Amino acid sequence: MGNLVLRGGFMSLVVTQSKLRAFMECPKKALLKQAGIHLENTGERTAFGIVWHDLIEDFMNTPNKDNFSAKEKIADSELSYVDKEIMLALFEQWKLKCPYVNSVVENEVYLENSNFIKGVTLAGKADGIEKLNDGRFRLIERKTKKQVNEQKIMENLYSDLQCMMYDVLTGGKIKQVIYDVVRRPSLRQSVKEDDIAFAKRCVEDINSRPEWYVMFFTVELFAEDHERAEEYIAILATNFKKAVNGKIAQPNVCACTEGNYPCDYVDFCRYGDYLQYRVDKKINTELPKQANASKKWQKRLWREEWNENINLEGLV
Repeated sequence: MGNLVLRGGFMSLVVTQSKLRAFMECPKKALLKQAGIHLENTGERTAFGIVWHDLIEDFMNTPNKDNFSAKEKIADSELSYVDKEIMLALFEQWKLKCPYVNSVVENEVYLENSNFIKGVTLAGKADGIEKLNDGRFRLIERKTKKQVNEQKIMENLYSDLQCMMYDVLTGGKIKQVIYDVVRRPSLRQSVKEDDIAFAKRCVEDINSRPEWYVMFFTVELFAEDHERAEEYIAILATNFKKAVNGKIAQPNVCACTEGNYPCDYVDFCRYGDYLQYRVDKKINTELPKQANASKKWQKRLWREEWNENINLEGLV
């Protein structure tokens, strides 16, 4: 998704839920992402999730699902033998438990709203949307996780940023949200096990307790939920726009090591180690000279000379 779009004859700031989530964690992190700064190898953690999303999307888009072969679909992926066997076992259990497996679901739906905040285009891509008989929608969000706190998911689903964003993007027409969660095995391979034996043990564990690995959480949204979503997204998007214009750029050091992984920009911010980073030229079409990831430009960014050396205004 780009940084700028032309709407009504003016350039508009593209704001997605992932950008707002990064801004909530740390304003500086959000601006670094917006400037197109990335680690050289950023996709390793999400390879399993990407292949899983593609697999489910292909399956849902297949008219005759009886002829669908998951094994053929993931055969050419970069997943290891163990991960492929795990995914096939998870897929078989997912098909048995999925509440929308026979529904007409539009997958990877791009949504956009340019009228919510002046100069801002809210945008997002939903994993799946099903149109209900009353004209409203059922939102489907798919996740792959190693650790799942079921109680926390249910408590936070009403206030989930992603759900709020999609509710605003559809004009408050989201009636129901299905949170489709697949848990990856946390078993460890012993030194005496080869890949075949370890994969077999993982598959046996999945088949012996499928409810542990495949879960579906469903919530209904009401008018008050839509009002809260509009207010929350408006505040976040407005502050994000201010940050892009150089008014908010303070780092949140508490977010440097939160969660399962440290922030991708810890080395960049703390130590000025910018050699392992690159600039995404597709994002920074407005910066033809700086987009070559030169050390000088990245060092300027690390020094936080946002307004003097780099014009970030509008580059979201």
